[in-house]
Amino acid sequence: MGPEHDPDLIELRPVRSYRVEELQLVGNYAMQIFWDDGHSAGIYAWPYLRRLCPCSICQAERAGSGQSQEDR
Repeated sequence: MGPEHDPDLIELRPVRSYRVEELQLVGNYAMQIFWDDGHSAGIYAWPYLRRLCPCSICQAERAGSGQSQEDR
C-alpha cells in the first residue's frame, strides 16, 4: 500500500496569530469580529460559533447528541 503519509504534510499552520480588536453584536443572532489586521468581513451566527467552541462541555454535548442546544 506504500509508505505512511507524513501528518505534517497536510497540517495547515497560520503564518501568524490574529487578535480580536473589537466585537459587535448583530441583532440578537450573531456577532461581527474586527481583527487586528484591519479586516472585519463576515457575520458569525451563535450556532456556528457554538460548533467551533473547543471547551469540554461543548465537546461532550456534541459527542452525546450530535448537535448543540442552539441547533435544536
